Amino acid sequence: MAPLVRGIDLVYLYVPDVARAARWYEETLGLRFDVFGDDWAETKLEGGQRLAFHKTSRGEPQTPGTVIVDLRTDDIEAARAQLVAKGVRCGRIEDDPSGRHLELVDRDGYRIQLFERAREDRTSTAST
Repeated sequence: MAPLVRGIDLVYLYVPDVARAARWYEETLGLRFDVFGDDWAETKLEGGQRLAFHKTSRGEPQTPGTVIVDLRTDDIEAARAQLVAKGVRCGRIEDDPSGRHLELVDRDGYRIQLFERAREDRTSTAST
């Protein structure tokens, strides 16, 4: 049976202040968001996936930390240095067979990981 899903189109996080969340990601990670009113902001990443923020409604559960978003980077060492220079508390760079990752927490408590693919992974995915 062929897969019913072809990829991730959109990931969005519930936050109390959409503009504040977008501003943090812009200032900290260099992303650019389009803000639509006070309840939605989104950006399109290099691979075509979208990352967005949705305003939390009264009574809607918000549990930061239950989802980890991996954002790809080409130079994790340089990314960590820039984040630390901006005062962002970062974990250490961890290695695993598929690459290297670095964890940080955004202003709303969401765990974010920057991920640098292993060299051989980059080569094989670049040709596909």
